[in-house]
Order: sequence, then C-alpha cells, then structure tokens
Amino acid sequence: MDYYHKEFQSYFNATVHVDPAPFLLPVITHLPVGGEVWDVGCGSGRDLLWLKQKGFKAVGLERSQGLASLAAKYSGCRVIQGDFNTFDFSRLAVDAIFLTGALVHVPHRAFLPLLRNIIAGLKPGGVLFLSLKEGHGVRQDEKGRRFYLWQEDDLVPLLQQNFLKILNSSKDSSLLATGENWLAHVLKKAL
Repeated sequence: MDYYHKEFQSYFNATVHVDPAPFLLPVITHLPVGGEVWDVGCGSGRDLLWLKQKGFKAVGLERSQGLASLAAKYSGCRVIQGDFNTFDFSRLAVDAIFLTGALVHVPHRAFLPLLRNIIAGLKPGGVLFLSLKEGHGVRQDEKGRRFYLWQEDDLVPLLQQNFLKILNSSKDSSLLATGENWLAHVLKKAL
C-alpha cells in the first residue's frame, strides 16, 4: 500500500513503542530456545527486537523500503525488503512465522492462497502467529487504508483445513486504543 511507502516514519513512530509482550508471550512458550523465527510484515521492527531479546534468531520481511530500513536499524536484525504476496516461503524451514496484523489488508478471496504460501515456510510442527481485525466486511480508514475484517466462525475453519492446529486463541482490544478488537491465534503446523 502506498501509505506504508510514503508515511513509513509516521507509522514507525505510532507503533514502535507498543509492548508486544501481551500477544507474543503466548507464542514463544511453544518455540524451541534460540529457534529461527520470521516476522512477516515486520513494520517498525518492534517485535523483531523483542524476539531477539528473548534469544531467538529473528528475521524480518517488510514490503516498504522505508520501514524495512527503520526496522533493521531499530532491531539490529536482518530485514529483507520484499513483498509477502510474491515471496517464495517454501525455501524456508523456520520454527515460527509471525503475522502480527500483517494480513489485515489482504482481500478475503486472496487470504487462503497467501496463507498456504506462508505456512510452506514452517518446519513440520512449526508455529504460526496470526492476528486479524475483528468485524464484518471491509473498512477504510481516514488514511485510505482498506482493512478486511474477520469473524472467528469464518476464520477457524480456514485455519483448520490447512493442517493447522489451534494452540491458543484470544480476542483483545487494540493496544493503540482504537476501539477495535483483534483476533489472535497461535497455530501449529501438522507434522
């Protein structure tokens, strides 16, 4: 989206200081110590830094060149500038992939093929963290960003039919105090 290419500094400033512990702690309990983890759509690099500080080998993938540069500098982690829509995840074999709000702009019809491509990068038994905004249909914000909203009853069958076991689910209010709810899932890829 153009917003993240043009307003990368504003987005970085708005998100970098949010503590990711409330939504990431339930994930890391399922990971091997020192495992390799990828933060896809890593944004500011906030989660990368947190994961690195917990002892993980963290790598980011970010479409916006400006955000990728800021994330690498902030986190001290490797950040690949690339688009998750076209990136070949099948060449990876990582312990976990984090999709913290990363797929909120993906149209519903494109969600499943994209998810399948991404989970191809997990080792058997690998863990996926996925968070999406709760709601119905599509919403556009004042910045021109289009958000595709989900209901738990629509999302869970898609996850389960793709050989993902739900380890943990939650519904939480936005940490940015926007009044929105987030659906979060910790998922394990079948062996």
